[in-house]
Amino acid sequence: MPHDRMLKLKMIKIFDFLSHMSDYIAQWNTVLPGSILGNILSPLTNQEREAIKQVTSYDT
Repeated sequence: MPHDRMLKLKMIKIFDFLSHMSDYIAQWNTVLPGSILGNILSPLTNQEREAIKQVTSYDT
């Protein structure tokens, strides 16, 4: 029985990690904005977002 409990705790940790994967991806994008990983995971880089904001905002 103790072994089963340990296994369940490990499974819970794995599922917890997977459920927070999007948070980790967001952290990777901020830490490594120019990396290949960031470019694959986020369709737009921060520079592209800023360029779009400048083009689409008509503030004078």
